[in-house]
Amino acid sequence: MTFFRVIWKLNLKLYMIIFLSLLALGKMIQSGFLPALPHLLVAVGVSALLDAVIHYRKKRKLSFPLSAVVTGLLVGSILTPDERLWVVALAAAVAISSKHIIRIKGRHIFNPAVSGLLVASLFFSAPLVWWSSGNTWAVLIFGLIIAARFKRFHLLLAYAIPFALLMSWYALKNNYPVWPHIMFLNFYFLVFMVVEPKTSPLRIKVRTIYGVITAGLTFLFFHILPEYDASILSLAAANLAVPTLNYRGKRRAIRQQ
Repeated sequence: MTFFRVIWKLNLKLYMIIFLSLLALGKMIQSGFLPALPHLLVAVGVSALLDAVIHYRKKRKLSFPLSAVVTGLLVGSILTPDERLWVVALAAAVAISSKHIIRIKGRHIFNPAVSGLLVASLFFSAPLVWWSSGNTWAVLIFGLIIAARFKRFHLLLAYAIPFALLMSWYALKNNYPVWPHIMFLNFYFLVFMVVEPKTSPLRIKVRTIYGVITAGLTFLFFHILPEYDASILSLAAANLAVPTLNYRGKRRAIRQQ
């Protein structure tokens, strides 16, 4: 029991690194290590090095950038393995830079990986293929553990249920099969990016609203901007709303005291 208790209390970022690495490794074993591995190493290397340098310049102290490794793994696992290496490096650099530059009250606004992927997609037409997310069961198992540690099950449901309902409504309205439309739900995006604590709202009720907003935006972008990745667009837009949601949630909590 002591062993499992120690494992359960590991740093949350270590959980993310282990799970994201296992998913990427599983896919590479299945499909081949080239060209995915070099892209993954470039994304992680640029993210970790840049974050360490910025942290040292700010704090004058060396530290191992666990969160930057997570960001690099996400960037490298979502961009197509056929992407140009310099675009991968640029996406990783933008991701880390946004974390340190675009901040309100000490918190970064955007999920760092989203920033880098959005720039790569919008300005360099880089396809986002989520190549390491192929094993849905592994994604769900790892993701549920992450959600349990983050205490974000309510956020999973706040996104998944509205998205499933909206896609069901669209399918029925157009006489399409319902289940395939529900399965457009990007589980990898949901369990590893939507629940990220630094860029999601502080209070439970507000996080529920945030999940619903993100689901609605994903549905909207899926249909009006099909040439872009709806998940990344929706999370970037929802991240912009978080400071306002936090402010309103704080004011409501004060009024209720």
